[in-house]
This record gives sequence, structure tokens and C-alpha cells, in this order.
Amino acid sequence: IFADLPEKIIVCEAHSRTVERIPINFQIIAHTAIGGIEAIRNGSGVIYGLQFHPERCSQKYPHGLRVLTNFFNIAHSWLKK
Repeated sequence: IFADLPEKIIVCEAHSRTVERIPINFQIIAHTAIGGIEAIRNGSGVIYGLQFHPERCSQKYPHGLRVLTNFFNIAHSWLKK
């Protein structure tokens, strides 16, 4: 979901809740600079969870569109199986 993106990305966070624990068989794949969980996926890489808003795409948040594009590419390849 983070293919073709730099190691550090800028996305919109607009939430009052935080992820404190993740389900069994999931792994953390992104976090904030201070350690907050921002993205998880299951072991097979089919289920993802995001704690940010990739749909907020603008000059201020330049990486959201690539995250969405990657998500749709993943979904499309999964549907072809």
C-alpha cells in the first residue's frame, strides 16, 4: 500500500482516537514520528487498516492519492485471482 512512496509520507490525520492494540495476525506497517499506529495489514497482505485520511489529497497532503492508487491496484489484482 506504500509502494512508490518515500519512507516518510505526509498525510492528513484528523482523529480523536488512537489504535492501542491490533488483532492477532496483523502487523504494524506505518506509524507516526512519536510511535502512534497509522497503518496495519494482516499476514497475507489482503486486509489493511489505516488511521489517516488518504482521500485528503492536496499540496499540503501530497501522498494520499498514491496510497489510494496503491489500494485500488491491490484490490484489482486480488479480484483477478
